[in-house]
Amino acid sequence: MANFMASAGFLLFLVLSLYGWGSIVLRHIMPNNSFGWAYQATFGMAFWIFLGGVLNFLSFATLPVLWSIMLAGILLSASNLKRNYTKFIKTSLVSYTGAGQLVKKLNSHPNWLGFGLLYLCIFLLIIFYIYSLMPTKVFTPSDDFWTYLARPLQMLGSGSLESNSPFSMLPIDSLGGQAFMQAFFLLYLDYEYINGLDVILCFFLSVFMVLEMAKKIGASFEFQLLAVTILIVWHPIISNTSTVYSATLFILAAVYSLMVWYENDNLKISIAKKIQSHIPFAFFISATITLKTTMALYVVVFFFFDFLVGLLLSKKLKPFIATYVTTGFVIIFITSPWLMVFHKKILAVLQSMVGSSYDSAVAVNDISFLNSLPIDNIQLYWGGKLYWYAIFFFLMISIAFTAIYIIIKKRDLPEHSLINVPIISLSFSIILYYFLTATVLPWGFAINHSVRYITPVLLSAMPLSAILLYSINNNVVDSKNNSAVFSYSLIKTTFIPLTKILLIVIVGAYSPLFVDRIQKLQEDRTMLSYMSKNARKSSIPKIVSMSSLDHKDEIKKIQSLVPEGEKILVWISTPFQIDFYRNKIEFVSSLDNSWNRTLGEDLKIFLQRLKQRGINYIFWQYEGFSMRGRQAYLNLSKNKLQRARYEGEYGLYFWDTLQLLQNSGEVLYVNDESKYALYKIKY
Repeated sequence: MANFMASAGFLLFLVLSLYGWGSIVLRHIMPNNSFGWAYQATFGMAFWIFLGGVLNFLSFATLPVLWSIMLAGILLSASNLKRNYTKFIKTSLVSYTGAGQLVKKLNSHPNWLGFGLLYLCIFLLIIFYIYSLMPTKVFTPSDDFWTYLARPLQMLGSGSLESNSPFSMLPIDSLGGQAFMQAFFLLYLDYEYINGLDVILCFFLSVFMVLEMAKKIGASFEFQLLAVTILIVWHPIISNTSTVYSATLFILAAVYSLMVWYENDNLKISIAKKIQSHIPFAFFISATITLKTTMALYVVVFFFFDFLVGLLLSKKLKPFIATYVTTGFVIIFITSPWLMVFHKKILAVLQSMVGSSYDSAVAVNDISFLNSLPIDNIQLYWGGKLYWYAIFFFLMISIAFTAIYIIIKKRDLPEHSLINVPIISLSFSIILYYFLTATVLPWGFAINHSVRYITPVLLSAMPLSAILLYSINNNVVDSKNNSAVFSYSLIKTTFIPLTKILLIVIVGAYSPLFVDRIQKLQEDRTMLSYMSKNARKSSIPKIVSMSSLDHKDEIKKIQSLVPEGEKILVWISTPFQIDFYRNKIEFVSSLDNSWNRTLGEDLKIFLQRLKQRGINYIFWQYEGFSMRGRQAYLNLSKNKLQRARYEGEYGLYFWDTLQLLQNSGEVLYVNDESKYALYKIKY
């Protein structure tokens, strides 16, 4: 109970702080617009990520500074709530005195009982998630232990994620936005609570964001319930503490921002005001990029489709084009602090890729797109069948084309609005993004595996499809365009009911997985998808034992042998257990980096590069649960998959190089049981 109260209290204060920052900044950017609290809190998070880039560039992202940001947000939130107190009282139930007035107010609200039960269920689910996942003892060793958990600790210890280290995946897999937000959880809680960011805070903000967007459209309770149920029940892949729901949240917020912008499209305001009202969209796009760089391609695709669809349907082309061109530069500006943090590394990576013989664009599974279209009954390892995605893609495109048809037919009417354009653009962009993910991008997985890389886009598009379906229904019902009576009648009587039924069927298909997820949360305190009953259930005891952290005291003892302030190259299973405040740390988080070869395959060049980086000590775990031994790298180097061969070949070289350095250096510590070794390099 103490853990639950601490976790719930911290999340409440965090949401208040995010809301405070979001409300104050939005008030200056868009003073004449009102937004729901979830949108304002989400904008506060996007603004924090921008601040995080600035702080990391200045090496000021330390614990006191982050505490100051959070406390300042709480004060801003209190000020904003006080400012709106009178308005809140006047528009809430408590402004009505007497039971009769209260009943009258309730009766005047359509489906008040249904909405009340819906919010109660969401509230109970929040409690259950907090209780089950904070803390969690289960992580993915190869990703979380070896990579993600150490990043926020490294930032708090040094003030910046900047290291320009050839051993780190930063900034290739992320620009640091995720690590910056995770660091706030470490202000008060331990790393075991870090799941609270993505699968609790961002998940439930996404739920409330969908409700706010549905309200914006004016969706009925029936469609709001369908949209929220789709988001809650659908079972995404959760493979680590990565950015599933946080990216989903920012995509939803970006769509919401565009809806507001298109809603104001007919207002007589200057181009400068139009551009200013597009700034929130730029913040959300930038935040999405900084969370996960694999989302950068999606951002480009979505930006292109929204521009194209809006350009075709908008009557005011000049301000429209001016707004989008300017917004592109604004996105670059907001993202630039994070790019500057890693500018040396980015340049080095680009240089290393020039003339490289490693063709990372080749699909590693020898499965072409045409030979693996998602029309067969493929079981996905995190649950579900691939054909359900194909059905949803078909529904999504059908809804989008129907919405465009309605807009074109009604565009000459005074009440015409382009508010649905962002959802339509989202629907089109996901298909192209899926195609590019499966066929072009460096990871080159088979198309059924590529679904995992579009998960955030799916999570945002699926509930919004239900909202868009309502908008179509509403436009058809209200339309007085007699020239399209037959078409509208067909849409109303056939397309909308059939599509609604199919969406409900999709929800039903994933309901067993939702029940499985609830059981998994209760029994195993984790959201890891490969630990479901439909996947590798036998891996649970192994993963749980990895989180027991039996070697924490030994790691502390080993680090104490290195003088304070000295830089250490760390290659162990749990680098997050290192004290990043005591020493300067460069930890190896990936060997699957083509630019690693800039270290040089010659031992003398390797030593020279280490010396240039000021590394005198190496802390190495030469075999462990996240660490492959020499034989494992040798086997991997013979793998039929090109990417795996590269990792095996370089891993073998790196392993042998560290062994040579240990043999020639001053050995300070060796433990054959834990496989830990600490030695000082002799240059």
